[in-house]
Amino acid sequence: MTAVLTALLLVGCASHKQGGEPSVFEGRFIGYSGEFVEFFYIGDDGEYLEVPINVAEDGTFRDTVNLGDDYYDVALFADKFMFRICFEQGRHYVAEFDLTTGSETDFRFFGEGEKENLFLSHYWSTFCDLENIVKSCASSTSFEDYLSGIEKLSEPLEKELHTIDNRGFVKYYVADINRLKASYQNYYSLLRINESGIYDPEKSYLNSLRLTHKLSDEGFKKMIAIFSSYAPFLYPEINLSEAMKAIADFGNNNQRKEYAVAALIKAYVDAGCNDRLRDAYELYKKMVSKPDSALCAQIENALRIGRGVMAPEIEFEDVDGKKFNLSAFRGKPLYIDLWASWCRPCCAEIPYLAKLVDELGSDPEIVCISISIDENRDDWTAKLSEGDESWPQFIATAVGQKAISEDYGVNGIPRFLLLDAEGKIVSVNAPRPSSPDIRETLVEMLR
Repeated sequence: MTAVLTALLLVGCASHKQGGEPSVFEGRFIGYSGEFVEFFYIGDDGEYLEVPINVAEDGTFRDTVNLGDDYYDVALFADKFMFRICFEQGRHYVAEFDLTTGSETDFRFFGEGEKENLFLSHYWSTFCDLENIVKSCASSTSFEDYLSGIEKLSEPLEKELHTIDNRGFVKYYVADINRLKASYQNYYSLLRINESGIYDPEKSYLNSLRLTHKLSDEGFKKMIAIFSSYAPFLYPEINLSEAMKAIADFGNNNQRKEYAVAALIKAYVDAGCNDRLRDAYELYKKMVSKPDSALCAQIENALRIGRGVMAPEIEFEDVDGKKFNLSAFRGKPLYIDLWASWCRPCCAEIPYLAKLVDELGSDPEIVCISISIDENRDDWTAKLSEGDESWPQFIATAVGQKAISEDYGVNGIPRFLLLDAEGKIVSVNAPRPSSPDIRETLVEMLR
């Protein structure tokens, strides 16, 4: 869920200029462990801004906050969680955030902002969670049935929204709900491909897609970027060639068709879904008039590290500076966590990885190691000192960093690799430790 919320943050943060007095913000964080707490938002000039909140050891806080504007949509980071809340200048907010449940929508406001933020809790947990949308609409047998399912999910939220006496807030979220409805329409073809492996586009769906000609070039690219970035995580086993044919149905503009096709295949390359690429790459070269040379090089490199290929070496060091390579761990399957101290989603996986290591025991059937890509060694060791990790911890050398980036094509973390006992690649995009039944899944993948 964090990945989805973060992606939405980058395109959905809204403000309106008001000025006014600072706000008072007080309350408590249940289960607070001493990590940082801060507001994170996008200013009028497009810069990312951070405003820290002082929190006592017992999780209580009271601070004066001035974000400079009134915000209907701002992120509040606490430990590894990101809460999306409404925060307007000159108000006195009293709130409680629960860090023990693993949900980023477990928060309450009391008094001012109560209705707005109760709505947001419902909104983010139901209508902004793509996994929930896909699950709720997975049984749809037609495009019309799919649209009806989306409407059923939005109706109670729209009713709740109109009970709120905040004209600006209501206006913004009416528009935002409609924006998401339009965006979700475009997932229908992928949903059907995921079920059957092929897709025969319905006339009603094609008519809907052709409305994208009304979007500006910038709006179209933004829609495709969101659409493509989610696809590998929602549909890792998709028939990518069929998906590319479906996404090419976005209108009659050849330039936009080619942009959409390239964006989709690139998203799967970036996500490490290399076993999806061979047929899709040949199709890409046929579907676009002038294949992008950089993307072709990226795909060709990804094809070189598919399942069954000997894993390229990665050089890394332990806390004492002793150098190692992957070959040192041959003899048992190897599950590799690529992470960094500054990566919040990476750190959120640590407790799950610890649980997996504990389940595997002292003579594990699969060996787990973590390799940090921190450039600052002190940041890495400082983060290690906060925990009690029982599995081997390493940091990539400059040579190792280059291998991770160039040989494995990793340009985003967290990323998990799975190698067999001989050091051959099983997956360069293995499931995360937080995935359900992770141990059983990894064992199955090794067969």
